Amino acid sequence: MALFAYISVLIIGSFACDDQKDGSSAHSGKLRLSLTADTTSLKKGVNSNLTKAVSDEFEKFLTVEDYQIRIVTDKDTVKSYDRFDKMPSEIELPEGAYTIVASKGNNLPAEFENPYFEGSTAFTVKEGMSTPLEVTATLGNVRIMAEYTDDFKEAYSEYTVLLSSSYTTADLEIVKGETRPAYMQVDKDGTNIAIGIKLKKITEETEKTYYVPTALKLERRQNVRLVFKTDGEALDGIGLDIVLDDTMEEVTMTTEIPDFMWKPFKEPTLTATEFADGDEFEFRSGLFDKNPYIGINMAGGIGSLNIKYWKDGEDEEDATIYNLATDAGVKAAKENHYTWTVGEETDVNMSKKKASVLYLKEGLNSLPSSDKDTYTYHYKIYGTDATGKAKESNVITFDAKVLQAGAPQITAEPSDTQYEIVEGDELAAEWKLSFTATGLIDEEQTKVVVNDGMSDVEYTFMSEVGREALKQALGVETEITNNANAVLSFPKSFTTLLKAPETGSKDYTFTFYLKDKKNKEYTLKKTITVYAPVFTLETTENDAFAKRIVLRVNMFDKGNKKHLSFEYRLKGELNWLPVQSSGLTPVNDNSKTDLIQYVDTLKGLTIKTFYELRALYQGRKIWNSNVVVAQTEDADYNLPNSGFDNWFVEKGNDNWERYYPWKDGDETTIGWNTINLKTTQDGGNSIGNKYRYIANSSTIPTEDADGISNSAALVRTVGWGNGTTAAGSGSIIQKSDPGELFLGTYVNGPVYGIEFSYRPSGFSFHYKYENPMKGSDEFTAEIVVVDENNQVISKQFKSSTVTSVWQKQYVQLDYPEGTGRAKKMYIRFVSGRTGSYGYADFPVTPGFGNLSNGEYTGSHLYIDNVELIYE
Repeated sequence: MALFAYISVLIIGSFACDDQKDGSSAHSGKLRLSLTADTTSLKKGVNSNLTKAVSDEFEKFLTVEDYQIRIVTDKDTVKSYDRFDKMPSEIELPEGAYTIVASKGNNLPAEFENPYFEGSTAFTVKEGMSTPLEVTATLGNVRIMAEYTDDFKEAYSEYTVLLSSSYTTADLEIVKGETRPAYMQVDKDGTNIAIGIKLKKITEETEKTYYVPTALKLERRQNVRLVFKTDGEALDGIGLDIVLDDTMEEVTMTTEIPDFMWKPFKEPTLTATEFADGDEFEFRSGLFDKNPYIGINMAGGIGSLNIKYWKDGEDEEDATIYNLATDAGVKAAKENHYTWTVGEETDVNMSKKKASVLYLKEGLNSLPSSDKDTYTYHYKIYGTDATGKAKESNVITFDAKVLQAGAPQITAEPSDTQYEIVEGDELAAEWKLSFTATGLIDEEQTKVVVNDGMSDVEYTFMSEVGREALKQALGVETEITNNANAVLSFPKSFTTLLKAPETGSKDYTFTFYLKDKKNKEYTLKKTITVYAPVFTLETTENDAFAKRIVLRVNMFDKGNKKHLSFEYRLKGELNWLPVQSSGLTPVNDNSKTDLIQYVDTLKGLTIKTFYELRALYQGRKIWNSNVVVAQTEDADYNLPNSGFDNWFVEKGNDNWERYYPWKDGDETTIGWNTINLKTTQDGGNSIGNKYRYIANSSTIPTEDADGISNSAALVRTVGWGNGTTAAGSGSIIQKSDPGELFLGTYVNGPVYGIEFSYRPSGFSFHYKYENPMKGSDEFTAEIVVVDENNQVISKQFKSSTVTSVWQKQYVQLDYPEGTGRAKKMYIRFVSGRTGSYGYADFPVTPGFGNLSNGEYTGSHLYIDNVELIYE
């Protein structure tokens, strides 16, 4: 017995250990819940309230203590609490996946003044972990109000809005005068709400019910206003605007609803539009241009909707029938090009749908014809609803009289049959080819064949495989509207896929074959000749500047500039590098009508370096130009005395001076010059000639540009000359000149230019401009390069803008084709326009009685830090 007891204890202990390992209460975690409520509508966001009326209606839902709490799995409810404030602060749960649901109110299918709030979230419990959850409860159903415009109320004496959904067994009625909000149950992903209205016109005795054919899909938390109106003109008809939430985002459901869309919906109803029941249509297949269609309204859902037809002389019992409420019927009808819409969807199974529109045009256009006789087809369109009682609709009948087939035809836009392009070019316009076969298109024999001179590629585009292959190969879109018509649209860019030979050209022939089912044929051809480009690189040694090389390509009439590119490399290197284009510029040679030169620039190069250059077309190495070798030229950045720090002065007497812009005895500072020798030539020591207004330097040193250098140059317009008088003695000014500062010498006048063997791309300088003559003047800054062929290249900058703050200005030179190496260069600054000026024209004049250093000056141009630019 003792041994048995011992063994029993071991067995029990073993089971206890196994139980702890398997699961049970040891594998658990804890949940902590934080609950809030949000009464805003779906489109408003959490920081914005609804209108006060709605806010008051929802106010009690902001109190969360009495929310019900349920913790569920995918199979069952694990825990539930009638009130959130009775729920423990922490709940222990076994490991696993759960959903927690907080709710308040009753979630009824449809009821007035019945808001229902709900919040839920999925969570996972893991062993030993405490899981905090934050849940926000929001409106769990949809709030709906009905409103009516004044013109609607004038047109109708009685009206009741009808709302239904998959949750309701009967319509929720919002009667005339009802102001309470209706609440309807909806799924998380939205639910279709059917909308109808029962009304009676003021002018009529009978009441009718109308139904909106497209259900409105509504979501939880939405605040919806249904605004009923008339057409606004005849005060008749019915219109409906939907206002979602309080954002006033209007969705107009119907402003021009056809009559058939507003038929009584209690019985299955088919309505013919654009034709009358019993009509006969006469046409050739593919050429029927009317648009008859049928409106379908079945409040109980569509159980069947049949297209039935048979050829005259055959038995109706053997008729073809497409039931659009079956997958087989949908497939067969689509293959024969009948189309229909259900709301925003097209060509879907109509089963259980409440409203649809069936379009007949392309189905009729696809009817078989004869090449000898006329065929008549009898049609019946009818159906039943899905109520279980299978209520039958009315039957719509008509005949289609299909005339004998004519010859097939292909029309092309544009109609040209011959085209010439260079590889990579687009056509000027897309191709559009229309295929029409009243004898119906033979899908296997109708095709496009592309020949490149060596082989054919065939595309039978009436099949899905052929259409996709043609689109993949050439980007062609195919539109097949019926069995008698097809359209091919070739984009302009399809020709960029056609390749040229290395030299010369290649012909591509596109042959379009149309064959009908009566064995009649039509053929159309188009030929595209694709040329290889013809171009040469014309860059010369003179196109190589210090840090850039001008790239010149001569392209004849076989090429397009957008396909040109350039490459370069250091002479002797193996790898070519692409040139970053600054934009090709065309230069026409009027002497050669078939030649256009395109110019680009290779920048950022090193001085005195050899480069190899070539042009490419389409980036293809077989189409590269001749190689040109060019050496960049040297550069000289150093202008003498460019900061105007060096001056020396000659004293005429106590009252006037003559300034020179260089350091006396230092030839390295000589280069700049002035016209001071001119404007001081009448100076002397005799009485009457010793005053500054007789002899005044037009260019003098002045303060530098904000500490950039030691000093700067002030170029002034001055009055001077023997016989000039000061204020108060007749105010006579004999001569006046704008000041000049230039590179060069002065020998009986300015001699512009210094020897210079480089070609800068321009220059820069700092300047200020003050005291303009006559209140309006302009200064000139100019650079001039003279090449070895005495060709003059110049650029001027002029400005009349007054500025007392130093500005930096760039002046760029453009060198024309053929410019040789430089032999002379100068820069010139002129303070203003040349002219005769009187006393009143000068801003600065001698003061009354000033017979010593008084002066006439105006148009003060301050210049500093002149630099040559090489790019």
